Amino acid sequence: MAGRLIYVVRHGRSEGAGTLLGQCDVDLTPEGMAQAEALAGRVRGVERVVSSDLRRAAQTAERIALRAGVAVELDARLREISYGAWDGRPWQPGVEPAESLEAFQARVGEAWQEICAGTARVTVVVAHQGVNAVILGDLGQSQEYGTAKRVEIP
Repeated sequence: MAGRLIYVVRHGRSEGAGTLLGQCDVDLTPEGMAQAEALAGRVRGVERVVSSDLRRAAQTAERIALRAGVAVELDARLREISYGAWDGRPWQPGVEPAESLEAFQARVGEAWQEICAGTARVTVVVAHQGVNAVILGDLGQSQEYGTAKRVEIP
């Protein structure tokens, strides 16, 4: 199917922002909820919404899905990289993820391939900074909370 569009969304601002949240399961802040609502009003023609199963992403996805009249598909492979015992703690120099970068990229890549194989004309994928960097191939780049980047699938 030609001419498909995927929006790659970073969840809205969440509790604990500025720490190594990793796989901590925290809620959106009121600001994050407002970001999700605003984004839901900007994306059009959404037929499918896929999200990390962590609350901050799922809450963002729920706002978009509700506006679009579709269900949210939760996928644990779209979780942020795990920092293990450091999840939820302030960043410190030298902290390494508990999950290897290779394993992280493999699980995200597998989920992304399945999403791209879908038939929806417009799909929204809601995930996290690191996940979206893997998907978009821009490790080291930043994506603001509650924003979307467009990916066109031929």
